[in-house]
Amino acid sequence: MLKIGFDAKRLFNNFTGLGNYSRTLLDNLNHYFPGNEYHLYTPKIKLNRRTQPYLNQSNVKVHQPNLSILKHLWRTSGMISQWKNDGIQLYHGLSHELPVGLQKAAPKSIVTIHDLVLKHYPDFFPWIDRQIYDWKFKYACDHADMIIAISESTKKDIVRFYNIEESKIKVIYQTCHAIFRKEAENFADQESREKDHKIEDKFQLPQDYLLYVGSIIPRKNLMGCIKALENLPASLKLPLLIVGNGKKYKKKIQQYVSQKGLEKEVVFCPSLNLKELRTVYQKAKILLYPSFYEGFGLPIIEALYSETPVITSEVSSLPEAGGEGAYYVNPNNFEEIGIGIEQLLTDDDFYNEKRRKGIEHVKKFHPQKVTKELMSTYQQLL
Repeated sequence: MLKIGFDAKRLFNNFTGLGNYSRTLLDNLNHYFPGNEYHLYTPKIKLNRRTQPYLNQSNVKVHQPNLSILKHLWRTSGMISQWKNDGIQLYHGLSHELPVGLQKAAPKSIVTIHDLVLKHYPDFFPWIDRQIYDWKFKYACDHADMIIAISESTKKDIVRFYNIEESKIKVIYQTCHAIFRKEAENFADQESREKDHKIEDKFQLPQDYLLYVGSIIPRKNLMGCIKALENLPASLKLPLLIVGNGKKYKKKIQQYVSQKGLEKEVVFCPSLNLKELRTVYQKAKILLYPSFYEGFGLPIIEALYSETPVITSEVSSLPEAGGEGAYYVNPNNFEEIGIGIEQLLTDDDFYNEKRRKGIEHVKKFHPQKVTKELMSTYQQLL
């Protein structure tokens, strides 16, 4: 039996990208390797349906700081003293970070690096945040025994920006929640599936629509999607359903939609639970994801698992996520996005080919495959 520790701050407190990665990884480890003991270290817990299960499993131990210890200091260095008492053999930082001074605690260490977007688009971050993140990421890469990159693109960035030897980096792709896989339809009971089919009424969804899933920030290029939609022939102007949250950039998008009179064609949807999101993916005609940069691009494989074709960018890691199941565009050219939408909506053979190739491509991200790769990496270090 292995005793493995994890940085679980995002698992318990983040309900988008990094949190989803953490929860899915732990769920899969516990499913395929239930004989191990998994220790989750977090400064705080947001208790809800997605975090409650981790508090009720015999082989999952949750650790929090004593009230006398400053929580941020505990996560960056204080919890190291607990590892010996807990018998931790290996510690995995799931989101770019490792505690300072971890070598003193003896266990082997791994860190997952998701992306180095701060190196490509520094203007997207306040100066002080950029300095802190850059230091933390580099420290983790320098001091980890092994680095997991979630794509070949991210691996190249780690080598380029932090001068890390390639032999220290292993690419292990992430997978998505089981609920998105058609093969796992029995994940939900019959009553739940019947409720899912009422989502169209709940959110007043049309029969056919385009879909955008992700944070509403400039890097994700939602404006490019809307301009592409705006310039489509009237017969092809399907509504665009936007699932995601944002602040300043979202207001900019809403202002543009209002100025152009696109309110009936652009629908902002509140955050969805996993079952609702599954239904939205499965009923969408196309996922639009023409991001300027991604460490991986999880919505792409969620869509492909849902048998929904994808339009995405020909940059960074996105071709790795989409394979032959995606239609690729220059994210700076909204006209290319429009051409892709038009071809997929008007050519049934092309649409079905992309759908078929997407189903085949996402087999490489099957949870059993990636989880075995992860456990093999753990065992090699130990």
